[in-house]
Amino acid sequence: MFRSYLYLARPKGVFTTGGSFGDIQNFIYGSICGKLHVLSDVMSQYNHGTAGSWTETHKKDKETALKTNLVTIEMYRRVNEYYDYKYNDAFQYAINRSEFNYYLKLGDKKSMKDPKYKEFYRKYKKAKITSFIQRRFPHLISLRRIIKNGKQ
Repeated sequence: MFRSYLYLARPKGVFTTGGSFGDIQNFIYGSICGKLHVLSDVMSQYNHGTAGSWTETHKKDKETALKTNLVTIEMYRRVNEYYDYKYNDAFQYAINRSEFNYYLKLGDKKSMKDPKYKEFYRKYKKAKITSFIQRRFPHLISLRRIIKNGKQ
Protein backbone atom coordinates (compact mmCIF):
# COMPACT_ATOMS: atom_id res chain seq x y z
CA MET A 1 0.00 0.00 0.00
CA PHE A 2 1.30 3.46 -0.93
CA ARG A 3 0.41 7.01 -0.19
CA SER A 4 -1.07 8.26 -3.44
CA TYR A 5 1.38 11.16 -3.75
CA LEU A 6 4.30 8.69 -3.66
CA TYR A 7 2.77 6.47 -6.28
CA LEU A 8 2.01 9.42 -8.56
CA ALA A 9 5.57 10.74 -8.11
CA ARG A 10 7.31 7.51 -9.09
CA PRO A 11 10.00 8.03 -11.74
CA LYS A 12 8.61 7.31 -15.18
CA GLY A 13 10.50 4.78 -17.29
CA VAL A 14 12.86 3.69 -14.50
CA PHE A 15 10.85 0.93 -12.89
CA THR A 16 8.85 -0.26 -15.87
CA THR A 17 9.37 -3.57 -17.64
CA GLY A 18 7.77 -3.59 -21.03
CA GLY A 19 5.37 -0.78 -20.13
CA SER A 20 4.04 -2.28 -16.91
CA PHE A 21 4.59 -1.30 -13.30
CA GLY A 22 4.17 -4.65 -11.55
CA ASP A 23 4.58 -6.26 -8.16
CA ILE A 24 8.38 -6.38 -8.14
CA GLN A 25 8.65 -2.77 -9.22
CA ASN A 26 6.09 -1.66 -6.61
CA PHE A 27 7.97 -3.53 -3.89
CA ILE A 28 11.32 -1.96 -4.88
CA TYR A 29 9.87 1.54 -5.15
CA GLY A 30 7.99 1.22 -1.87
CA SER A 31 11.03 -0.05 0.01
CA ILE A 32 13.18 2.79 -1.32
CA CYS A 33 10.54 5.39 -0.32
CA GLY A 34 10.33 4.20 3.28
CA LYS A 35 9.50 1.39 5.62
CA LEU A 36 7.29 -1.43 4.43
CA HIS A 37 4.60 -3.06 6.50
CA VAL A 38 3.12 -6.39 5.55
CA LEU A 39 -0.60 -6.74 6.17
CA SER A 40 -1.64 -10.11 7.55
CA ASP A 41 -4.95 -10.08 5.68
CA VAL A 42 -5.23 -11.62 2.24
CA MET A 43 -5.59 -8.72 -0.17
CA SER A 44 -5.56 -10.56 -3.50
CA GLN A 45 -5.41 -13.99 -5.01
CA TYR A 46 -2.91 -15.26 -7.53
CA ASN A 47 -3.99 -18.17 -9.67
CA HIS A 48 -0.65 -19.98 -9.63
CA GLY A 49 -0.47 -22.77 -12.15
CA THR A 50 -3.92 -22.37 -13.69
CA ALA A 51 -4.46 -22.23 -17.44
CA GLY A 52 -3.59 -18.79 -18.79
CA SER A 53 -1.81 -17.67 -15.61
CA TRP A 54 1.53 -15.87 -15.73
CA THR A 55 3.28 -18.89 -14.20
CA GLU A 56 1.91 -21.39 -16.68
CA THR A 57 2.62 -19.10 -19.64
CA HIS A 58 6.25 -18.78 -18.59
CA LYS A 59 6.60 -22.52 -17.97
CA LYS A 60 5.26 -23.41 -21.41
CA ASP A 61 6.74 -20.59 -23.47
CA LYS A 62 10.51 -20.59 -22.98
CA GLU A 63 11.01 -17.60 -25.27
CA THR A 64 8.57 -15.44 -23.26
CA ALA A 65 10.23 -16.51 -20.01
CA LEU A 66 13.70 -15.64 -21.34
CA LYS A 67 12.51 -12.25 -22.63
CA THR A 68 10.86 -11.44 -19.29
CA ASN A 69 14.07 -12.39 -17.52
CA LEU A 70 16.18 -10.06 -19.68
CA VAL A 71 13.70 -7.19 -19.29
CA THR A 72 13.75 -7.65 -15.50
CA ILE A 73 17.57 -7.61 -15.43
CA GLU A 74 17.55 -4.38 -17.42
CA MET A 75 14.99 -2.85 -15.01
CA TYR A 76 17.23 -3.74 -12.04
CA ARG A 77 20.16 -2.02 -13.77
CA ARG A 78 18.13 1.12 -14.54
CA VAL A 79 16.86 1.42 -10.98
CA ASN A 80 20.35 0.81 -9.56
CA GLU A 81 21.75 3.57 -11.78
CA TYR A 82 18.83 5.93 -10.99
CA TYR A 83 19.63 5.71 -7.27
CA ASP A 84 23.37 6.26 -7.92
CA TYR A 85 24.24 2.69 -6.90
CA LYS A 86 23.25 3.42 -3.28
CA TYR A 87 21.70 -0.06 -3.07
CA ASN A 88 24.21 -1.71 -5.39
CA ASP A 89 24.77 -4.86 -3.31
CA ALA A 90 21.05 -5.69 -3.26
CA PHE A 91 20.56 -4.95 -6.95
CA GLN A 92 23.69 -6.84 -7.98
CA TYR A 93 22.45 -9.86 -6.05
CA ALA A 94 19.08 -9.65 -7.85
CA ILE A 95 20.81 -9.20 -11.21
CA ASN A 96 23.10 -12.18 -10.61
CA ARG A 97 20.15 -14.35 -9.53
CA SER A 98 18.17 -13.34 -12.62
CA GLU A 99 21.15 -13.94 -14.92
CA PHE A 100 21.65 -17.38 -13.36
CA ASN A 101 17.97 -18.20 -13.93
CA TYR A 102 18.33 -17.00 -17.52
CA TYR A 103 21.24 -19.38 -18.12
CA LEU A 104 19.34 -22.15 -16.33
CA LYS A 105 16.38 -21.70 -18.72
CA LEU A 106 18.78 -21.72 -21.67
CA GLY A 107 20.47 -24.87 -20.34
CA ASP A 108 23.86 -23.11 -20.45
CA LYS A 109 25.69 -25.04 -17.71
CA LYS A 110 29.05 -23.43 -18.52
CA SER A 111 27.68 -19.95 -17.79
CA MET A 112 25.82 -21.22 -14.70
CA LYS A 113 29.17 -22.30 -13.22
CA ASP A 114 30.64 -18.78 -13.40
CA PRO A 115 32.07 -17.89 -9.95
CA LYS A 116 29.64 -14.97 -9.49
CA TYR A 117 26.76 -17.48 -9.53
CA LYS A 118 28.40 -19.90 -7.05
CA GLU A 119 25.70 -19.46 -4.38
CA PHE A 120 22.86 -19.98 -6.85
CA TYR A 121 24.54 -22.96 -8.52
CA ARG A 122 25.09 -24.64 -5.14
CA LYS A 123 21.39 -24.20 -4.24
CA TYR A 124 20.37 -25.46 -7.67
CA LYS A 125 22.49 -28.62 -7.32
CA LYS A 126 21.23 -29.25 -3.79
CA ALA A 127 17.60 -28.91 -4.91
CA LYS A 128 18.25 -31.21 -7.85
CA ILE A 129 19.80 -33.89 -5.61
CA THR A 130 17.01 -33.56 -3.03
CA SER A 131 14.39 -33.85 -5.77
CA PHE A 132 16.07 -36.99 -7.13
CA ILE A 133 16.18 -38.59 -3.67
CA GLN A 134 12.51 -37.73 -3.02
CA ARG A 135 11.42 -39.24 -6.34
CA ARG A 136 13.61 -42.32 -6.06
CA PHE A 137 13.22 -42.96 -2.31
CA PRO A 138 10.00 -41.18 -1.21
CA HIS A 139 10.05 -42.44 2.38
CA LEU A 140 13.68 -41.60 3.04
CA ILE A 141 12.95 -37.96 3.98
CA SER A 142 10.31 -39.08 6.53
CA LEU A 143 12.71 -41.67 7.91
CA ARG A 144 15.42 -39.02 8.28
CA ARG A 145 13.02 -36.76 10.22
CA ILE A 146 12.05 -39.64 12.53
CA ILE A 147 15.68 -40.50 13.19
CA LYS A 148 16.66 -36.86 13.70
CA ASN A 149 13.72 -35.93 15.95
CA GLY A 150 13.30 -39.31 17.62
CA LYS A 151 9.56 -39.38 16.95
CA GLN A 152 7.00 -39.86 14.21
